[in-house]
Parts: sequence; C-alpha cells; structure tokens
Amino acid sequence: MIKCKQRCIYLIGFILVSILGLVIFTQFGRSSETLDTNNCENWECWHGIYPGTTRSDMAQKLLEASYGKENVKQDRTEITWTSSNKNDRYMAGSLYVSESGIVLDITIYTQQLSLSEFIEDVGPPTTVYVGSFPLCGLAVLFFRNSNMSVYDFGNRGPKTYIEQDQEIYSVTMLTPEQSARFGIDDTIPIAWQGFANYCDLASSEATEMFTN
Repeated sequence: MIKCKQRCIYLIGFILVSILGLVIFTQFGRSSETLDTNNCENWECWHGIYPGTTRSDMAQKLLEASYGKENVKQDRTEITWTSSNKNDRYMAGSLYVSESGIVLDITIYTQQLSLSEFIEDVGPPTTVYVGSFPLCGLAVLFFRNSNMSVYDFGNRGPKTYIEQDQEIYSVTMLTPEQSARFGIDDTIPIAWQGFANYCDLASSEATEMFTN
C-alpha cells in the first residue's frame, strides 16, 4: 500500500512537471512568434516590421533578434543595420521613424538580387522614373500596388536600359500615404512597358513635352 502511494505520488509529480514544462514551452513559443523574422511574404514587411504601423522600439527588437545588437544602431529618427554575413543578399538597411515613434519607409540594400526575381515575387512596376537632369542618369521603378520603389543598379552610362538580369541596388518599402504622393524631382515618369530602353522612351516624352 505504501509503495502504491509512493508510485502515485511520483506519477502525479511527473504529470505536474510535464504540464509545467508544456506551459513554459508554449509561452516561449508564443514569445518567439512576436520576434519571428520569416513571416513576411512578397515584401509586405521586413522581419515583421510594417511601414506605418510598427513602433520603433519593437522594430529595434526585431532587428536585433535578426542581426544581433552589435549590428543595429539607432538615433532619434533612424535605425540602421548591417548583416554580419558578407554573402547575404540583403546586406544592410535603414528605416526612418516619425515623431510619434512609428516606422515610416524601410530601405533594404541588396546584392545579387535581379530585377526579374523581384518582379516575379511582387509583380511588375507601374512606373519608371527616368532622370531628366542629366537625361537618363537615373532609373527608379515604382510599384504602386505594393507601396515600394526600387533603385535599379543596372544603370550604367548614358543609356537607361531596364533588363531582366540587372541587379537591384535597393528596395524601399513605403507607407500607403507615402506611396499615394510618391514622385521624384527632375525625372520623367514613364508607364511600365516591360524590359526596354527607357532612355529612348524618356527622350521621346521630353521632346513631346517641350514641343506642346
């Protein structure tokens, strides 16, 4: 009878410890979910950080969880970070913070990320902004439906070719408000016409603007 009681006590103790362990595991699991860095699809956010909604203190925690505290720097209006992996195609980034402490635009600096890969993920851009002073000296692709702009690293020389295998220099995620009023000074906006020579298209557009 005594042995039975001892066994029952041990069994009850084992069950209680198991339940406690499950509760702790569950709580830690929930806690880690708030710092999940792989829950963003199609560039809707960055490591769980959403432009226009995430607070700066949470953004810093998310970035530190992903890149390490030593690689994340913050001042009053900006948080910057770098990847310790030199082969990381998303090698660095920065975000700006509003006066109320809300994350605004997020810029990711990339390497070895082609324009065709990016378009496959998020869809085609709506507009290509071609530099006008000097003409064809800049190309920024604007994705209105995704609230993003992309600086095309493939711009070299006087011609603005937009080609599939060109590497992207940076991706900027915007708030819906920023996207609604997006524009770039000293550029000629050209509606997306696929991969093409946008310098020629901009030249034709500029000629038409000055002759009308």
